[in-house]
Amino acid sequence: IHCGGLGKSAAIRSLIGNSLSKLATESAVEKLIDGYLQNDNELYLGILRSLGIPSAGFLFRKILQSSDRKERQQLLNLVWIVAGEAFPDLVEDTLQQQPATEALRDIIHFAAENNGVATYQGLQRYLTHEDKRVQQEMIRYIVKLGGREMKARLMAGLGVVHDSLKITIIRLLAEHAGGDESVLAALCEFIDSRNDFAPNARQGLVRAVVIALRTFPHRQSIEVLDRLHHEYEKLADNDRLRLQIDRSIKILTPQLRHNRQFPDDAGEVFFDSDPVHKQLARNKIAKIEEEVRKILRLGDSKGAGQLLYQHARTAGQERDFVAAEILRDRILEVNPMALTEVVELGNWLEKQKKALTEPLHSDTWRNLGELLAPVEFKALHHALRRESYRKGDLIIQAGESDESLYFLTSGHIGLNCLSGGDERFLKRMKPGDILGSTPFFAASVWTFSLRALSDVHVHLLKRESFRLLVEKFPELEQKLHNYCTKYEEMIAELLKTTGDDRREFPRYPTIRLITNCLHDPYGAGESRAFNGELVDISRNGLAFTVKISGRENARLLLGREISSTIQADGESIAQCSGIVVGVRQRNGIAEDFSIHIKLARQIDDITFNRIVFPIDKQEQSAEALHVRSTKPE
Repeated sequence: IHCGGLGKSAAIRSLIGNSLSKLATESAVEKLIDGYLQNDNELYLGILRSLGIPSAGFLFRKILQSSDRKERQQLLNLVWIVAGEAFPDLVEDTLQQQPATEALRDIIHFAAENNGVATYQGLQRYLTHEDKRVQQEMIRYIVKLGGREMKARLMAGLGVVHDSLKITIIRLLAEHAGGDESVLAALCEFIDSRNDFAPNARQGLVRAVVIALRTFPHRQSIEVLDRLHHEYEKLADNDRLRLQIDRSIKILTPQLRHNRQFPDDAGEVFFDSDPVHKQLARNKIAKIEEEVRKILRLGDSKGAGQLLYQHARTAGQERDFVAAEILRDRILEVNPMALTEVVELGNWLEKQKKALTEPLHSDTWRNLGELLAPVEFKALHHALRRESYRKGDLIIQAGESDESLYFLTSGHIGLNCLSGGDERFLKRMKPGDILGSTPFFAASVWTFSLRALSDVHVHLLKRESFRLLVEKFPELEQKLHNYCTKYEEMIAELLKTTGDDRREFPRYPTIRLITNCLHDPYGAGESRAFNGELVDISRNGLAFTVKISGRENARLLLGREISSTIQADGESIAQCSGIVVGVRQRNGIAEDFSIHIKLARQIDDITFNRIVFPIDKQEQSAEALHVRSTKPE
């Protein structure tokens, strides 16, 4: 009757309800619970459900008394079935009894799995619980809930949870932020209070924020990292942290450079003479006209023409070709003698239009077009993103991380490297050249710099866009890589001509056993140790060979922090740590890779001597080694 199986009047149902409430004594409910737990009998469950709230309340009291976690979990599942929609209210009543930590953890865990947001409001105060295991369950609850409020809930927890869990929250914010500037602001505010961090936790928390900022390519991120770099370069025993700060700067800087460009999918590109576009363009150049009239009143028609020319070039670079052409036509009106400049400007604007509509037009890229199938060439064409640089602009700096392939479509680029602390010119690159194939196809930081020698247009192929292309056209990667090989070999030869001058310390070939462990970026632990063969070493870097299954797996190592132990005759002779700056396939062998490490701290003379030279040659080599190591950068 109570469950509706038999239809009776409201008076009868009320009487039945009162009878069931009186039957729900503690002894009766306990027998029913024991019967259910021992026999998993649906009859016991049906009676408990009929008894309703009284039995659910008794179940919660039994949960608080139980010392067996498995039993608590069974009881929670039972109370969830019995209580139904009243579950959140019963949880709140139970929390008033100050449950023990273990029971509280189980309640939070169960609510996260089953009750969603309904119970969260009553449990959120436990983010400040004194036991960090309870706080951990609450963080898990927040992630389980997900949704729009997740980031706000995590940011609220960042200031109150245990220091070790703050790192967990920072990591979660970085993974789920999606570029949310409110998260960036929260991380920056958090790091600004670093002097208030507990001394034993400060470096770990700073490191976590340094890693997390890599997901926010904003000027604010760079400013924070620059301040940290300046602060920690003066402090001892922070080599590994300084290395991570430097790494974050070199990841974000090229991203900011790209973000300052005009992406192909941002805004409209105006080519035609639509009246609306013309009116918008005239509104845009109204202030320019005022400046032109001021200059003309001074009788300087040539100066007025030059001003118009500069603004027309700017409009063209911003892809507003309607405004650019109006400004171009105005030049002859104010200075009829500027015909040469107007013709030159008109040709330049046509090239800009063609570069937008045909980034890989046939004249410049004929050889590449002949190598690829038409459908591959067209797909590659549509995956490119156009960028423009003015004469003298830095395009990429040696040491930065940028997995982009640069197709030079117009202008000239200087390929440079550092030599003796100065930038040294190596070669003038021309339209039709492709740059960046080693960081793109292998996994490496840039070993040279690019600077615009004139106004330059390049088209970028981002690694993530290329990965989608390769899924559709599996042969494209090998074809494009083969085409770029000539540039890789040419650049390698150019870099060899600089000798050791471009390195702070010379490299020495050597063969030693080296045992390595990869570190979690946020300090959560180390990987299982793996062995490799040391092949060369300098005071601040080393390289070893190792077997890796697949190029994409090898790419995952780039930027990882690593600890290494170098051995000789079964004895450990040196321990060092650093960051992976290059992972390169050796001799075309599928699973044979060399791993290149930048060390956090220079190796001292005695240790370095032991690594490089056999015991019988160490003394006679020490003096020569010292002379070479003091060579200026």
